[in-house]
Amino acid sequence: LFPMMSPVLILLSFRDIILSLQENLTTILLTTDGGPYYSTYTLPYFIYEQGFDLLSFGTASAIMWILYLITGVMTVVFYALIKGKDVSVIDEIFFT
Repeated sequence: LFPMMSPVLILLSFRDIILSLQENLTTILLTTDGGPYYSTYTLPYFIYEQGFDLLSFGTASAIMWILYLITGVMTVVFYALIKGKDVSVIDEIFFT
């Protein structure tokens, strides 16, 4: 659709996938603090609670590695979906 803009849009999509999994902690912590009946209890908030409230650094570290793997799997899946499209510049920009 937008041949000149597609590499930039794909790069921003990768960024948004990564940031959507990690940047929601501050908003949840300041506004709801886990929400009524844990309705806004997310994985970054669980990591924060384990690490800083309960001082269980091993559990927080293990869950952080799981979040890291989830982020990696989601970016690989997104890359596999994009690779089927006709975007020839993506290989030159991202993986050389």
